[in-house]
Amino acid sequence: MDALTYMSADPDVRAAYQARIREMNRIRASQAIKYKEGLAEGEKREREKAKAEKIESAKKMLSDGLSGELVSKYSGLSIEEVKKL
Repeated sequence: MDALTYMSADPDVRAAYQARIREMNRIRASQAIKYKEGLAEGEKREREKAKAEKIESAKKMLSDGLSGELVSKYSGLSIEEVKKL
């Protein structure tokens, strides 16, 4: 008797096999969720880093005497954000 026939013939073996398959699927789903959460967290960190770099550049431009409008234009920050600096 081959393994497939044995598994399909014995209800206990079949149930154990199906339980293993369900557990593997649960683990894969959990890993996929963690992976997506990790990507989202990484993207969030990158956006925060880019924003911090824009602010730092804007501060340097302001200290060099550029107007708020020019700083806004070249940094990508809004005029309100520049005024807060």
